[in-house]
Amino acid sequence: GTVLVAGSNPVQQPVLVTSPADPFPTEFRVERYTPPYLSGGRAAYRPANVTIVGGAAVLKPGNSTLTLRFNLARPAKDVKVVLYNNGFVTHSVHMGQRMVYCEHTGLADGALAQTVTVQAPPSNSIVPPGYYLMFVVADGVPSYGQQVLVS
Repeated sequence: GTVLVAGSNPVQQPVLVTSPADPFPTEFRVERYTPPYLSGGRAAYRPANVTIVGGAAVLKPGNSTLTLRFNLARPAKDVKVVLYNNGFVTHSVHMGQRMVYCEHTGLADGALAQTVTVQAPPSNSIVPPGYYLMFVVADGVPSYGQQVLVS
């Protein structure tokens, strides 16, 4: 989706007029960023109805798989399945983000309704245990994420 950008320097009170003691004014602007994949009508091409089949969405690195169903708005030339971990934020530094492409099989050429088998990454050194979002990316346009536990 879109990204909201806001914030300012950490001060006790807003600095409206700068001085040698307070050289940086408080920033009151807010910006909404729309990524290119959502611009110009491309949002209509988002993969939809992404569903993890069979109950618990758990991947065990090594040899486990899960089945993923989704619908495409138009036949796609390039379909990827991605695991994404948000990482964590401390002191305005965002660390630990990770995005891993998963191998998948079963994509039906030209079909709009798809069912694929997604292979877990080979080890926890590639995907440490924790919660991830799984996205289907069709021709560069991502779906909404589905939560997956990597054990």
